[in-house]
Amino acid sequence: VFYKIQKKLPARLVLVGKGPDLGIAQELCSELELCNKITFAGSQPNIETYYRNSHLFLLLSDYESFGLSALEAMACGTPVAVTNAGGLPEVVNDNETGLLLDISDLNATSDRIINLLTDPQKWQLMSKLASKYAQEYFEVSKVVPLYEKLYESIR
Repeated sequence: VFYKIQKKLPARLVLVGKGPDLGIAQELCSELELCNKITFAGSQPNIETYYRNSHLFLLLSDYESFGLSALEAMACGTPVAVTNAGGLPEVVNDNETGLLLDISDLNATSDRIINLLTDPQKWQLMSKLASKYAQEYFEVSKVVPLYEKLYESIR
């Protein structure tokens, strides 16, 4: 997806973390001659700095149980582009707080991301809505009592 995006936009990709696919990502970076546009940042203690300095947060997994990192990015006002998999549709409202994408269609995924990144008004609105949504619906004082109620109900 990044390969297609960077062909149309002056984009940079920052990969944060040390997941099991890091080696594959580094090999692909070299193979596609993109290493001058990709930073492998490793684990970072102050991830919110990365979220706030990004135009978009990508989480293009085959499966995510919930998508806490996407929610964190949204809370920081960073629109997200995530796959329509696992629990991610619970976190992202398509075309409102982020983009829900079909990972099997790389062209459509890339096109939707490019459209968002080249539309400053849409990006700004999505940024505001993402932050508001994350804080309204997932704020700790609202979510913890729901978990407590659930745990009490199964005791």
